[in-house]
Amino acid sequence: MAARSGSREPRLGVRHRRRDLPRPARPLRREHRGDRARPAHRPAFAARVDALPFRAGATVVAIGESTTDDLQSWLEILRQLLALRRGGDGITVVNAAVAGQTTTEALRAMGTTLETRPDWILCMIGTNDARRQSPAADRPW
Repeated sequence: MAARSGSREPRLGVRHRRRDLPRPARPLRREHRGDRARPAHRPAFAARVDALPFRAGATVVAIGESTTDDLQSWLEILRQLLALRRGGDGITVVNAAVAGQTTTEALRAMGTTLETRPDWILCMIGTNDARRQSPAADRPW
């Protein structure tokens, strides 16, 4: 069905009324704008970053899959927060994650990770195990 000229009725015959449309987002209040809106500048959040148990000069290695091996991953956010809040501590963050890696593959590579003698190993892995090793993975449907 074609829309009539000047009609609010689109091609599919669905009428849209103004009250059916979502409201536009309200502008942020003044206190929520600028640096105060960033988590690292909120006192409660900043205190949590400051309280992380990494000593000065520590090496932190992260293993995992694509949720870690990404330029916008949780690890990169952590790296930036540590640089912002604890930049003088000289904490080194190493990303040893490999996109697509399973837990079995990560365990095989653990020897190489341990040779670097990190102070901390952070792990976020298992997503690919569910996809590759579940009984349903071999089903054609």
